[in-house]
Amino acid sequence: MNMDTEDMLEIYQLLARYTLLADVKRDHEAMRTIFTSDGSFNVPAIDLFASGIENIVSFFKDREGGDHHINTNIVIDAESDSAVVNSYVHIIKAEQGVKSLVFGRYEDELLKTEQGWRIKVRTVVLY
Repeated sequence: MNMDTEDMLEIYQLLARYTLLADVKRDHEAMRTIFTSDGSFNVPAIDLFASGIENIVSFFKDREGGDHHINTNIVIDAESDSAVVNSYVHIIKAEQGVKSLVFGRYEDELLKTEQGWRIKVRTVVLY
């Protein structure tokens, strides 16, 4: 289904806000504006499965800083109030002066709520 421009821009903004909140602002509580209350954040490669907004916020609160996420090649497949979004993620890690690159992709399921678009499921597939 074709998505209107307003919804598409809101989804792009949601993805960008996630990155800024996680990396730059480190505003863990604001993740509540990114995920649905029953959302999940999953990274199977490291056995991370956070379900529910309290567990998601806790994960971001406990995580060490120093990561910089770059999203590219964003593809949105939408229905009326839901969307599947696939994108590449490049993660630059700075740990004790050592920089490394991690590559992967986000597999996202989004819902349009009364508050706007939110991530219901984010699965991070690392390469």
